[in-house]
Amino acid sequence: MTPMGPEREELLQSGPRSVTSAQLLIEEYRHLAESLLRNEERGERRAEWFLIYSAALVVVLVAVRPDLRVAAFAVGTILLLGLITRSRLIHRNLTADEYEAKIRGIEQFFVNQDEGLAAHLPFSAQPRPGRWTTAHKSFVTGGALQTVEFVNALAAGVLISLLPAVITDSNSISLVAVVLGALAFFAAEFGERKFRSHRDS
Repeated sequence: MTPMGPEREELLQSGPRSVTSAQLLIEEYRHLAESLLRNEERGERRAEWFLIYSAALVVVLVAVRPDLRVAAFAVGTILLLGLITRSRLIHRNLTADEYEAKIRGIEQFFVNQDEGLAAHLPFSAQPRPGRWTTAHKSFVTGGALQTVEFVNALAAGVLISLLPAVITDSNSISLVAVVLGALAFFAAEFGERKFRSHRDS
C-alpha cells in the first residue's frame, strides 16, 4: 500500500469538517465533469444535425434543379439554421469554459494538499484562453464551430449570388459572387467573434 503524503495525512487528521469539505468538492467535481461531457455531446449533435440537413438539402437541389426562387429559399433556410447553430455552439463553448474553470479550481485545492497530484490531472493548473476566443482555425483543423461557420459562409455566398438572378429573372449565377460573398461572410463571422472576445476579456 502506497503511504500517504504528509499533506494528505494533515487533511484527514484535521477533523470531520475538512473531510466533509473534501467529499463535497469531490461530488461537485464529478457533477461538473458529467455536465461538461453532456454539454460537449449536445453541441456536437447540433452541429451534426445541421451538417446532415445541409448536405441532404444540397443533394435534393442538385437532383431536382428547382426554380431559382425555390433554391434561394432553401439556401436561406440553411443559412438561418446555421446562424442559430453557430449561436448555440458559441454558448456551448462558453459554458464549457466555465465548467473547466470550476474543475480546475477544485483540482487546485487538492494540488495544494498534495503537489504530486498535478501530474495526473486532465487540466493544467494555469488558466488558458477559452476555446471560442483562441486563434481562428480552418474548417479542416477546427472544431464544430469553425465547420458550421464555413458552411454558413458558403450558404451566404450562394444566396448573395442568387438574389440578383431572382430579381432579374436570370437563369445563371456568378461564381465570383459566390466566392466573394462567402469570403465576406466568413470574415464577418470571424470578426464578430474576435470583437466579442476582446470585449469580454
